[in-house]
Amino acid sequence: MDVDTAINEIFKTIWLLLSLVITFFVYYDATKHKIGKIPNYEGFIINLNRHAGEWALLTLLFWPVILPIYLYKRNSLIQKAKELPQSSRRVIGLGFIVFLLGLGLAGLAMRLIHLGMLIERTPL
Repeated sequence: MDVDTAINEIFKTIWLLLSLVITFFVYYDATKHKIGKIPNYEGFIINLNRHAGEWALLTLLFWPVILPIYLYKRNSLIQKAKELPQSSRRVIGLGFIVFLLGLGLAGLAMRLIHLGMLIERTPL
């Protein structure tokens, strides 16, 4: 395997792990502070009135954009949650994120084995 392919695979690995860790953080933080969708409340321009699971999903898909928005609005979201706390099924959500992490790592391991980076392949 050439160096460019190896660097590309390492970069993909880091990106995947970083995406999942950031998703885990956003979901954990939102559920910890009871941030959730408040009925009959709409945002100003961008509707940030979201369930913790929606925050996590959006973060997983678009974290370079969503994470800065979440961190910027975090204090106001926590303040609203103190006034109107929202419950969530934290165990189910965290379990799902851990499941996604496991799938991602398993897929990554299979890819690295296929490329010969994890285990040296020998011809039959």
